[in-house]
Amino acid sequence: MQKTITIFLASSEELAQERKDFEYFIYQRCKALGVLIEVIAWENTISNSMSKTRLQDKYNEIIPSCDMFVGLFYTKVGKWTEEEFDIAWKSFHKSDKPKLFTYFKKVKKQDKQDSLQEFLNKLSGLGHFPTVYKNTEDLHLQLRDELERYFNEVEVEVETDKTVVQNADKIYNIGKIDKAEFK
Repeated sequence: MQKTITIFLASSEELAQERKDFEYFIYQRCKALGVLIEVIAWENTISNSMSKTRLQDKYNEIIPSCDMFVGLFYTKVGKWTEEEFDIAWKSFHKSDKPKLFTYFKKVKKQDKQDSLQEFLNKLSGLGHFPTVYKNTEDLHLQLRDELERYFNEVEVEVETDKTVVQNADKIYNIGKIDKAEFK
Protein backbone atom coordinates (compact mmCIF):
# COMPACT_ATOMS: atom_id res chain seq x y z
CA MET A 1 0.00 0.00 0.00
CA GLN A 2 1.29 3.42 -0.88
CA LYS A 3 2.14 5.82 1.93
CA THR A 4 0.39 9.16 2.08
CA ILE A 5 2.55 12.12 3.05
CA THR A 6 0.54 14.66 5.03
CA ILE A 7 1.36 18.36 5.12
CA PHE A 8 -0.37 20.59 7.63
CA LEU A 9 -0.53 24.07 6.09
CA ALA A 10 -0.85 26.94 8.57
CA SER A 11 -1.17 30.65 7.93
CA SER A 12 -3.31 33.62 8.78
CA GLU A 13 -6.25 34.70 6.64
CA GLU A 14 -4.11 37.34 4.90
CA LEU A 15 -2.38 34.55 2.96
CA ALA A 16 -5.54 32.79 1.75
CA GLN A 17 -4.42 33.02 -1.89
CA GLU A 18 -0.98 31.59 -1.05
CA ARG A 19 -2.67 28.61 0.63
CA LYS A 20 -4.75 27.97 -2.50
CA ASP A 21 -1.64 28.35 -4.66
CA PHE A 22 0.24 25.97 -2.34
CA GLU A 23 -2.40 23.27 -2.80
CA TYR A 24 -2.36 23.75 -6.56
CA PHE A 25 1.43 23.61 -6.57
CA ILE A 26 1.30 20.29 -4.70
CA TYR A 27 -1.21 19.04 -7.25
CA GLN A 28 1.23 19.97 -10.04
CA ARG A 29 4.15 18.27 -8.25
CA CYS A 30 1.97 15.20 -7.85
CA LYS A 31 1.96 14.80 -11.59
CA ALA A 32 5.76 14.56 -11.57
CA LEU A 33 6.60 12.51 -8.45
CA GLY A 34 5.48 9.22 -6.84
CA VAL A 35 3.73 9.48 -3.50
CA LEU A 36 0.34 10.56 -2.31
CA ILE A 37 0.36 13.96 -0.62
CA GLU A 38 -2.52 15.28 1.42
CA VAL A 39 -2.54 18.99 2.21
CA ILE A 40 -4.42 19.69 5.42
CA ALA A 41 -5.58 23.27 5.89
CA TRP A 42 -8.35 24.54 8.12
CA GLU A 43 -10.52 25.43 5.13
CA ASN A 44 -10.77 21.84 3.97
CA THR A 45 -10.44 19.91 7.21
CA ILE A 46 -13.34 20.16 9.59
CA SER A 47 -16.79 21.59 9.13
CA ASN A 48 -17.93 24.62 11.04
CA SER A 49 -20.48 22.60 12.98
CA MET A 50 -20.70 23.21 16.70
CA SER A 51 -18.22 21.32 18.80
CA LYS A 52 -17.94 20.49 22.49
CA THR A 53 -14.46 22.03 22.38
CA ARG A 54 -12.88 24.79 20.36
CA LEU A 55 -12.67 24.05 16.66
CA GLN A 56 -8.99 24.96 16.94
CA ASP A 57 -8.52 21.96 19.25
CA LYS A 58 -9.57 19.67 16.41
CA TYR A 59 -6.97 21.20 14.08
CA ASN A 60 -4.36 20.87 16.82
CA GLU A 61 -5.15 17.15 17.20
CA ILE A 62 -4.28 16.57 13.54
CA ILE A 63 -0.85 18.25 13.59
CA PRO A 64 1.20 15.58 15.46
CA SER A 65 0.15 12.90 12.98
CA CYS A 66 1.33 14.92 9.96
CA ASP A 67 4.65 14.33 8.24
CA MET A 68 5.30 18.01 7.56
CA PHE A 69 4.15 21.32 9.00
CA VAL A 70 4.41 24.33 6.70
CA GLY A 71 3.78 27.78 8.15
CA LEU A 72 3.33 30.75 5.84
CA PHE A 73 3.72 34.23 7.32
CA TYR A 74 3.47 37.79 6.04
CA THR A 75 2.76 40.95 8.06
CA LYS A 76 1.59 39.21 11.23
CA VAL A 77 1.41 35.92 13.08
CA GLY A 78 -2.11 35.08 14.11
CA LYS A 79 -2.63 33.51 17.53
CA TRP A 80 -4.09 30.33 15.99
CA THR A 81 -1.19 29.95 13.57
CA GLU A 82 1.29 30.40 16.40
CA GLU A 83 -0.64 27.87 18.48
CA GLU A 84 -0.43 25.40 15.58
CA PHE A 85 3.31 26.03 15.30
CA ASP A 86 3.74 25.41 19.04
CA ILE A 87 1.83 22.11 18.80
CA ALA A 88 4.00 21.05 15.85
CA TRP A 89 7.21 22.09 17.67
CA LYS A 90 6.30 20.09 20.79
CA SER A 91 5.35 17.06 18.72
CA PHE A 92 8.58 17.31 16.72
CA HIS A 93 10.61 17.18 19.92
CA LYS A 94 8.69 14.14 21.17
CA SER A 95 8.55 12.09 17.98
CA ASP A 96 10.67 13.84 15.31
CA LYS A 97 7.40 14.51 13.50
CA PRO A 98 6.19 16.66 11.82
CA LYS A 99 9.17 18.25 10.09
CA LEU A 100 8.71 22.02 10.46
CA PHE A 101 9.14 24.59 7.71
CA THR A 102 8.50 28.32 7.98
CA TYR A 103 8.24 30.65 5.01
CA PHE A 104 8.00 34.42 5.37
CA LYS A 105 6.77 36.56 2.53
CA LYS A 106 9.03 39.56 2.09
CA VAL A 107 7.41 42.51 3.83
CA LYS A 108 8.21 46.20 4.06
CA LYS A 109 9.38 47.18 7.51
CA GLN A 110 6.50 49.63 7.98
CA ASP A 111 3.96 46.86 7.26
CA LYS A 112 5.44 44.44 9.81
CA GLN A 113 3.22 43.97 12.85
CA ASP A 114 4.59 43.34 16.34
CA SER A 115 3.37 39.73 16.33
CA LEU A 116 5.60 38.98 13.33
CA GLN A 117 8.73 40.37 14.97
CA GLU A 118 7.94 38.57 18.22
CA PHE A 119 7.56 35.29 16.33
CA LEU A 120 10.81 35.87 14.44
CA ASN A 121 12.52 36.45 17.80
CA LYS A 122 10.96 33.23 19.09
CA LEU A 123 12.31 31.30 16.09
CA SER A 124 15.73 32.83 16.60
CA GLY A 125 15.66 31.66 20.22
CA LEU A 126 14.87 28.14 18.96
CA GLY A 127 17.88 28.30 16.64
CA HIS A 128 15.72 28.36 13.52
CA PHE A 129 16.46 30.61 10.56
CA PRO A 130 13.33 31.63 8.67
CA THR A 131 13.09 31.26 4.92
CA VAL A 132 12.03 34.42 3.07
CA TYR A 133 10.24 34.34 -0.26
CA LYS A 134 9.57 37.23 -2.66
CA ASN A 135 6.47 35.97 -4.44
CA THR A 136 4.47 32.83 -5.14
CA GLU A 137 6.91 31.57 -7.78
CA ASP A 138 9.83 31.97 -5.37
CA LEU A 139 7.90 30.10 -2.66
CA HIS A 140 7.17 27.26 -5.07
CA LEU A 141 10.84 26.98 -6.06
CA GLN A 142 11.82 26.73 -2.42
CA LEU A 143 9.07 24.20 -1.71
CA ARG A 144 10.14 22.14 -4.70
CA ASP A 145 13.68 21.95 -3.34
CA GLU A 146 12.43 21.13 0.15
CA LEU A 147 10.19 18.33 -1.15
CA GLU A 148 13.13 16.87 -3.05
CA ARG A 149 15.26 16.86 0.11
CA TYR A 150 12.40 15.43 2.17
CA PHE A 151 11.69 12.57 -0.25
CA ASN A 152 15.38 11.76 -0.43
CA GLU A 153 15.47 11.48 3.40
CA VAL A 154 12.44 9.26 3.89
CA GLU A 155 11.67 5.87 2.48
CA VAL A 156 8.63 6.29 0.29
CA GLU A 157 6.88 3.53 -1.63
CA VAL A 158 6.21 4.79 -5.13
CA GLU A 159 3.74 3.76 -7.80
CA THR A 160 5.43 4.13 -11.16
CA ASP A 161 3.18 2.40 -13.66
CA LYS A 162 0.31 4.89 -13.64
CA THR A 163 -0.70 8.32 -12.45
CA VAL A 164 -3.72 8.48 -10.22
CA VAL A 165 -5.56 11.52 -8.95
CA GLN A 166 -7.68 10.70 -5.93
CA ASN A 167 -10.01 13.13 -4.24
CA ALA A 168 -8.69 15.83 -6.53
CA ASP A 169 -8.86 18.62 -3.99
CA LYS A 170 -6.80 16.80 -1.36
CA ILE A 171 -4.74 13.73 -2.26
CA TYR A 172 -2.62 13.20 -5.34
CA ASN A 173 -0.38 10.47 -6.67
CA ILE A 174 2.70 12.26 -7.85
CA GLY A 175 4.59 9.49 -9.65
CA LYS A 176 8.23 8.44 -9.28
CA ILE A 177 10.70 11.04 -8.04
CA ASP A 178 12.84 12.22 -10.89
CA LYS A 179 15.46 14.74 -9.88
CA ALA A 180 15.38 16.18 -13.39
CA GLU A 181 11.80 17.30 -12.69
CA PHE A 182 13.10 19.57 -9.93
CA LYS A 183 15.71 21.35 -12.03
